Amino acid sequence: MNSAVRRKLGKNIYRYVLWFTLFGLVGSYFLFIPKRWASVPENAIASVNGEAINIGDYKRRVQDVQRTVQDVRRQYGPIADFVLMQIGIAGDPLVVARDQLVVEALLTQGASDLGIYTVSPDYILEKLGDRLFVMHYLGDIIPLVFVRSGGIDRAALSKYLRNIGVSSTVFHDHLENAFKRAMVHKVLATAAYVPQAELNKERMANQGKRNLVIISLDLGAYREKMRKAGIKDEEARAFFAEENKKTKRYWSEEKRQGVVWTFPLKNVEVSASDEEIRRAFVNKRKELGKMTFEEAKPKLEEELKREFARRRFELNTKSIASKSPESDSLLKDMISQYRAKSKPVAKDNKEAWRVLYSIPTVGQRTSFVSGDVGYVVQLDKLEPRICSEFEKVRNVVMDDLCTARARREIEKDLEQILTRSRSGGKGFIEEVRVLPGVRVTEYKDVVHGDETWKKFEHLPVARMRLLIHPGFGITHLNDKGGEFIYLKAIELPKEGLEVEKNERIHEDLSKLAKALIESSFLEYLQRTAKIIYRETSGQRPVGRVPLPISEDV
Repeated sequence: MNSAVRRKLGKNIYRYVLWFTLFGLVGSYFLFIPKRWASVPENAIASVNGEAINIGDYKRRVQDVQRTVQDVRRQYGPIADFVLMQIGIAGDPLVVARDQLVVEALLTQGASDLGIYTVSPDYILEKLGDRLFVMHYLGDIIPLVFVRSGGIDRAALSKYLRNIGVSSTVFHDHLENAFKRAMVHKVLATAAYVPQAELNKERMANQGKRNLVIISLDLGAYREKMRKAGIKDEEARAFFAEENKKTKRYWSEEKRQGVVWTFPLKNVEVSASDEEIRRAFVNKRKELGKMTFEEAKPKLEEELKREFARRRFELNTKSIASKSPESDSLLKDMISQYRAKSKPVAKDNKEAWRVLYSIPTVGQRTSFVSGDVGYVVQLDKLEPRICSEFEKVRNVVMDDLCTARARREIEKDLEQILTRSRSGGKGFIEEVRVLPGVRVTEYKDVVHGDETWKKFEHLPVARMRLLIHPGFGITHLNDKGGEFIYLKAIELPKEGLEVEKNERIHEDLSKLAKALIESSFLEYLQRTAKIIYRETSGQRPVGRVPLPISEDV
């Protein structure tokens, strides 16, 4: 049966058998972890030790899982569920995709715990031509169709990445992380053996004195070049239609009007009985220390009154959510009782403005409490978004298209600089000076963490630290254009080894090796990680509305 599954599913079977094995190691931890409310960035589906998992990557992984599920069901019919269980993707595709990305993040971060700080560029170039290696470890980011006998078809792959909206910088990050995970799997298979060479690489990354060349391409200069080249009317209209189809970029903003009532909770008299105060005194005994009941009573009474006032307000506002004669009458009574005041909702009232845009229907109300004040927000008017007429936004579209072309041109030139730098020789540095708005800056004897290094905050410093092979460089795109960071030379300081630091590294690795033997590395990572994710449901489309947040510790 397993052989038949492998023959039917081809390359996907290797990845999913790997996922099945990994989830088998930590499945119980993913299922039975206590949760509490937290938050993650708006453009992320989860956060692992502070590192966000991009929602775009999540959507692509969901589609990949869904396609595999569809293929299995089409090929195996009534036994499809059994096959899906065999390859480890049974269940909600949204949850499967999320957990796969969480495991990937854990393994990528765990690479440094194993002493894997960087991967040799020569090793990367060699393995990119190995179809079996790509099938096993890189299938999620490099479709096998782009792997030729002589290596990767870079032109075809670049076109594919542009079509799916993945920049070369993001792709290189994913590729580097995938190689780290591949190395982790090899380390796991050899009982966490870490060669001395990896420790030397870490020392070189942290202590090496670098000669760097940073080639900066200015977006403004490229925009001017695109502007002079001209944009045809039909090109602008096509861009307008494409952007509206993808993101409704040129639609008007939704407009809302509403009113907010402010209810000072202290304006309503509440009381706390002696019994309730004594109960609070018992519950907070440790917090109160050596205070007697009589000493703590005023403070506890005040706290209970605030809590009772908040509960009373929340209970009352449950009955006024929908606009009706009865709820209007109750709201009127509350306004009189609390001596509440009203005013239109304005943007400077950020919380009320946010709540206003969460109300689905005109006439509905919602409430919230902030400090000792309660608020009721009512939506009075809603103007939905509409598509703008092209003629009204023509200049904006022209400008945006000019910027988009400039960014593509910068990305293309950075790729060419990268290719030229690896073909041998340093003459490419002089060749790039003909590019629009180019700036070439050289830095000598730069060490990770020194004063010069601190000036690189706008650059990908984490990736720059891993530049330890002279003749190699990395590309980086930003709001102002892009950079190519090239390592001309690197050497270790002459003062010799930092003995204490190296002994600590060896000691840490010994502890990790013991953890690997006693349990499993992935279980260890998950147990010590701080994972925050957006809960998803099989019934909810990805990215439609904000999802409930929970935190795994």
